[in-house]
Amino acid sequence: MYLNYVQAAEFSLLNRSGSSEQFAKAGLLPAYPQLHGIYKLNRVLDLGVGMPSDVLAKWRAGLDDYMKTLGGLKQINIFVVLVPTTDPAYKDALEAHWRGANKNDTIIIVGVDKKSKDIEMVDVITWAKDPIYKLTLIDELLGIGSIEGSSFEPFLAQVNEITLKFYERRPMVEFEYLKDEIDPPTWVLILCIIFAIPGSLALAFLFDRIDLATVFSRGGGRSFRRGSLRLRKRRF
Repeated sequence: MYLNYVQAAEFSLLNRSGSSEQFAKAGLLPAYPQLHGIYKLNRVLDLGVGMPSDVLAKWRAGLDDYMKTLGGLKQINIFVVLVPTTDPAYKDALEAHWRGANKNDTIIIVGVDKKSKDIEMVDVITWAKDPIYKLTLIDELLGIGSIEGSSFEPFLAQVNEITLKFYERRPMVEFEYLKDEIDPPTWVLILCIIFAIPGSLALAFLFDRIDLATVFSRGGGRSFRRGSLRLRKRRF
């Protein structure tokens, strides 16, 4: 568990507005994957590529197997998103929609031709410290060529090998500067107003009924209580 300054900062690069409406209407901006069951997580998302269910299951099982080692060793969380688009703007739209995801996430976006199932684009969302990790993933995964058949085996093997070799998690302390940009949520402001107004009125009433100068001139807590009672009786 950690404080995610990246997602909280209102003016951080991740909270930029972009032309994401076209991708949302096409169903290419799903919700961030959540655990289902006790511990299961869909790490491979088919957003309209048309991968057969049995093949998709093999992709998910294969990545889960690699994550058993990578998760603990590298503290990384990997997703593969298969989309029927090669528009480079899609990466920015998904990144904004997921608010940068989490700092230990690596999201591999694979643009696939729906008919041929050829890999036509690869992009990566990651907070890895060394940019060589992202660049190597893009270069090597483009070379896989296709997602058909048993291509998931060399694809995931490359992801595993490159992650073991180049991935280094970026600590959240590097993002603490963003906490100055974090605004309190609306519900916090409403609660503050709800409590502040009655509190101010109560203090105003109290100060109107008690002559503090007289009370403190008597000195001490006991004098304060006795003086306050006498003043209340005399005023009322």
